[in-house]
Amino acid sequence: TPTTPDGDPPAAELDHFFEHGVDLLCIADSDGRCLRLSTAFESVLGYTRDELRARSLLDLVHPDDRTATREALIALAQGEEVRQFENRCVRKDGALRWLSWNCVPVDGLLYASARDITATKRTAAALSRAERKYRSMIENAVYGIFLTSLDGRILEATPALVQMLGYDSLDEVRQLDLARDVYVDPATRQEIISQNLEHDHISPWEVD
Repeated sequence: TPTTPDGDPPAAELDHFFEHGVDLLCIADSDGRCLRLSTAFESVLGYTRDELRARSLLDLVHPDDRTATREALIALAQGEEVRQFENRCVRKDGALRWLSWNCVPVDGLLYASARDITATKRTAAALSRAERKYRSMIENAVYGIFLTSLDGRILEATPALVQMLGYDSLDEVRQLDLARDVYVDPATRQEIISQNLEHDHISPWEVD
């Protein structure tokens, strides 16, 4: 790879990196004003690079994240590196984008890269909502529902099942061995497992 006499990549290669890089790349002053930006900023935030250079990136940060962002800028001004710092920026059309930043201070300038993690955040939020919904269904179910391992340990159970079995807490139920402590005939559990594995689905059973 060609380099300058100082060992740095030639300007043409740096230009190519800023024009075609996937991540958001920028060189900024200590106030967050960008001196150079990659084209990825335009697609992610909706502003032209000229529009972004005319303002501080702090102006684009969601109000709820500005205090933490200012603290990160202060840390950078004191010579500290900032890794995987997350904040929300407001696009030109008003939509929000979550960005994850890595920044290094060098000779009074900030060299930063950021990645759009909006999709990841949305997926995590959706999973959290689904988990809360599942938890609510379990806690409020009137039926005895449980999740068990193949070796007979109860992993999760509804409060209704805990009550049916005569215990006071889920922790007590988790200590049980289904075959030994719950079924009247310990062989019943293995029979149920064998039948379900053979037919590849769970069939209704009535047991004591």
